Amino acid sequence: MADSKEQSDSSSGTAEDSERLARLVNILRCGDFSAFEGEAEGARFECKKIPYDLDRDGSQLELAKDITSFANSGGGLIVIGLETVRVSERAADVVKTVRPFPRELFNIQRYQSLFDVHIYPRIEGLTLDWHPSRTLSSEGLASILVPRQAELHQPFLVTKIIDNQGKVRGTMLGYFERHRDGVTHKDAKDFYYLIRAGRMKDEFGMRIGAIEATISDSQRKAALSSTSASQLTIAPTSSTSEIFQRVNTAISIARLSGRPTYVLFARPLGALSIPDLFSSQQSPVKKLLESPPEVRNGGFGVDAGNRAMIVEGRLRRALDIESNRNLELWRDGVLIFVAPANEEFLCWGRRQPPPLIINSIALLESLYLFSALVAAIQQYTEPKNCGMELSFHLRGSEAAHRLNLRAGPVGGLGRSGLSPSPEATTTLSATWAEGEIEPGVLAFRLATRIYEWFGVSHDQIPYVTGTGLKRSIDAKAFTKF
Repeated sequence: MADSKEQSDSSSGTAEDSERLARLVNILRCGDFSAFEGEAEGARFECKKIPYDLDRDGSQLELAKDITSFANSGGGLIVIGLETVRVSERAADVVKTVRPFPRELFNIQRYQSLFDVHIYPRIEGLTLDWHPSRTLSSEGLASILVPRQAELHQPFLVTKIIDNQGKVRGTMLGYFERHRDGVTHKDAKDFYYLIRAGRMKDEFGMRIGAIEATISDSQRKAALSSTSASQLTIAPTSSTSEIFQRVNTAISIARLSGRPTYVLFARPLGALSIPDLFSSQQSPVKKLLESPPEVRNGGFGVDAGNRAMIVEGRLRRALDIESNRNLELWRDGVLIFVAPANEEFLCWGRRQPPPLIINSIALLESLYLFSALVAAIQQYTEPKNCGMELSFHLRGSEAAHRLNLRAGPVGGLGRSGLSPSPEATTTLSATWAEGEIEPGVLAFRLATRIYEWFGVSHDQIPYVTGTGLKRSIDAKAFTKF
């Protein structure tokens, strides 16, 4: 299964994605399935407890949905025979139990025939296999490997879907993408927002914006080669009012208007440019937006979909409407991340009514990863490391949506010991002007402002390492969850 084509597809995501996929495939080959226990589902990995029931229309269409979502999002691996469970300290389900089954329950030919009926166009290199267990060869796990597909062949559509009355309709199409450990479905409203966000042009073959950006970027580089640095004029950094106009638009596009919202944004302290922002589909900056830094699989990352589209020649935007996340990088270096400030991202899941309680792991891990993304992007700016202001923006819609923070590491989930936010909305900032950014240190600086606002002292911020001015959010701490 893990042939040379798979190895060459590392461009679809981070090197870590490719390495992990190869490691999971190797577990299947070796037959020691206990190694799957504790693995988190993610953008490239999906688990199914039992084989698809191909006698049911709903199961057939679920299979087509899962396959096309990977094909539209850089590829991935489905393993059948793994049961998962949601863990509060993770942002994804993790494998709890291995459930091997007999080979005859996985009819490869029937699966392939269903792909021909339900999916258009044909997915190249799709591989199905059954893997015997090392301890009991009569039972094993099944896998479906979806290689990365050429953008020229996308999108891949489900040619039959189930309507609201439960009837299969062959005259209706379904479009699905993979985001983190889930599948997102685009309906009419979603397509409307995608058009507003500037994504539909690229997804369906209209590449004019990218072509224009490439031409203008080539012209800019030619000007650089013939113009001294002292003669080069770069647009000044955006004003505070303009930044918040962008934030408001980013919130609206993520469909979070009027809902509790968590925003991280960064702006340069001086004027800069990003030469490779629009240069090509293989731009390292584009890849960073599509696969931001992470410290663990299934963590609380700042990703927002697998495609960072050019919008009006002003920014690249990665948008996942279903999870209400938006990640934007503007031409002038402003970076914005938007996510829900409730149990969907920032807060603990709950069955009781409010208050909303911040999950300190989600807060501090996302602060660290956003800082790491800012640091990584600064390696591609001109000039490099010009200094950044990092901001935390919290927006509630009413007093009932004010958030609560508990001092110290994660523990009990009761209401005792909670510190409520003094207001429903705030913006808090920290700056870095010391050259190359140290993500953990910058994240800690911003965390102190947040904890202060909630009335919590700095020594009650968990997952911190170092002393004095070198105190830092400890990325290694999150790998223990």
